[in-house]
Parts: sequence; C-alpha cells; structure tokens
Amino acid sequence: PQMGETCCLCLPIECGVKFLAILTILSTIANGIWAYVDPAYCAVFWPIIAAYGVMSLIWIYNIMSDHESSRKCALLGWLVFPLVIGSGYYAYVIMSGKGVDYMCSDANIEHINEDISQIEDDTGADLGLEPVTSQDCKMGGKNGLIADCVFKTLFDLYFFYVIHRWSR
Repeated sequence: PQMGETCCLCLPIECGVKFLAILTILSTIANGIWAYVDPAYCAVFWPIIAAYGVMSLIWIYNIMSDHESSRKCALLGWLVFPLVIGSGYYAYVIMSGKGVDYMCSDANIEHINEDISQIEDDTGADLGLEPVTSQDCKMGGKNGLIADCVFKTLFDLYFFYVIHRWSR
C-alpha cells in the first residue's frame, strides 16, 4: 500500500478500520461490564459508555452491510460519538472534578493501598511507598486525566482521518 492507504503505518486501511471496529465493540463490552460491577463508575461515565455503545452498533451495521453509505455512516458516527460526545464529556468530567472524585474515592484509595501491600507481601520487597492519601491522589490525578484526555482525543482525531480515507 502507498502512504495514506494504511492505518497506523503498517496495516492495510481496510484491515485497520475493521480492527478499530472490533476494538471499539470489545471496549464497549468491557466498559459495560465494569459499569455493572462498579455503579460509581457508571454514574460518572455512562454518557461515554452510551456513545461508544452507539458507535459499536454502527460498526456492526457496517460489518454486516459494507457499502459506501454504511462507510459514510461510520465516518459521521465516529465524529459525533467518540470524538465529540466521548472526548467532550470526558473533558467535562475532568474539569468538573468528577473524574478525580471517582478516581480518588475512599474505596479506590483503599484498594490501591491494599494492592501495594499485597505486592510487598508477595515479593518480600519493601517498595518504600507511603500509603496513598486522598490529597496525594487528587494532586496527580487531574493532570494525569488531562494528559489522558489529550492523547485520547488525538488518537480519535487520527482514527477519524483514517476512517475518512477508508470511507471514500
């Protein structure tokens, strides 16, 4: 393939888009399971889960009926659902503090500290880590989420470009 006819510089564009479709569907299933297991996660991130759920349905439609109009539907769907709704709502969750509040909840911090202790017990090594506090978590949490949101949006923009090339 010539430059521009690939996805991620190595896959033929058709294969890359199908792989993206499968990853989208699998991540939607995983997020749905996580939302069921952790209602606090669902309460914060349900619009993103729903957006990716709709995109997964669009991908299934495209896989079952691959023609020009279904490809254009996938392009528009990617623009609206993952890129605008997914990234936009994720940015809102971060800036409103809801993301850090979820990430740094007492239950999650307790789980982190238990994991650290378990690793030290299993390995017999002293990692020299102090227990994580809510303040520690919130200090680094927002910056980490902002970086994650920026990278996620850049990846979504790149995949929009790939889907655009594929849909023509």
